[in-house]
Order: sequence, then structure tokens, then C-alpha cells
Amino acid sequence: MMRKVRAGVLGAAAVIAAGGLVAGCTAAATPEGWTRLEKGWLAVDVPKAWVEVAMDQTGPYDVVLQDTESTDDAQYQFAAATEFGTETARATMGTLDAQAPFGALDGDGGLTELDADGDLDLWRWDFTFDDGAYQGVSWAAHDPATERTVVVHLTGQELPEDTVQHIEDSMEVLTD
Repeated sequence: MMRKVRAGVLGAAAVIAAGGLVAGCTAAATPEGWTRLEKGWLAVDVPKAWVEVAMDQTGPYDVVLQDTESTDDAQYQFAAATEFGTETARATMGTLDAQAPFGALDGDGGLTELDADGDLDLWRWDFTFDDGAYQGVSWAAHDPATERTVVVHLTGQELPEDTVQHIEDSMEVLTD
């Protein structure tokens, strides 16, 4: 069973290919050019062309994807903590702020409670870092019934709003 993060979130469940991290889904659920990632407690759509990369220091993030294998050449990076813990989404955002995973942030950024479907707690944090050279968006989603929390980060020099919005709209916390 999955709990949707937002009303209108994609409803069909994805099927994970044996041994695969990123799984394809039916066309009705995941649009062309995207694929469904399911790992731990997280289900989310990601651009199909992005590749998993090994990182030396990722902290709690067990999935790191980029638009290219070379970290030096990457324009976009996606990192997910697929089983972050049991705190509420708002408390998790406080933890992320204290950890400063991207170094010093420029200003407080924008922390917003999103309109969830009533079953989940979802917060979004928009920020910049490296003197405004990079943009970032972080989401924390918490399912109070199972006390599961997941975290997703997306960073890049210029984040396309349609990519940001699709990732946000497709996030789900897996409950089974």
C-alpha cells in the first residue's frame, strides 16, 4: 500500500525490475521520459536519462542520481534518503537545516508546508547556496500512520520548474 503525498498524485503502483533500483511503470502512471524509482519507503518519478552514481560521502542518502556520470559535468543532482527516520516532516526539515548538507545556505530559503491529501505531512524547502550559484529544493514527507519519513533533494544551477513540480507531485511514502 502507498500513501500519496499530494492530492492528484499518480495512482498506479510501479513494478520494480528484479535487482533494479529504477523501475519502469505503465505509461498512464509515469510519463514518457520519466521512470519510477522505488526503494525503501520512497516512490518517486525521476528523469529516465539520469544515472545512479557512487558518492564517497552521502550521509543518510542511499540514492544519488545525476544527469551525467561525471560529477564535475553534472547539471542536476538528485539525492534521496529512502528511510530517513520517524520524525515529522517539519522536524526533519529542522534536522536538515542543522546538518547543512550542501554547505552554508544563502539566507533562510523558503520553507513551505504543502497541501497534502490529509494522510501525509509534506514540507518543501527552496534554497540557494555557493553565493546563489546553485538552486536547491528539498522535500520531507512523513506518514504519521506508519511513522515513516523520506527525504528528497534536487540541486542544480538552474532547476526547470516542470522537473521540480513533477518530482514533487509524484512523491509517495510506501506503507507496505
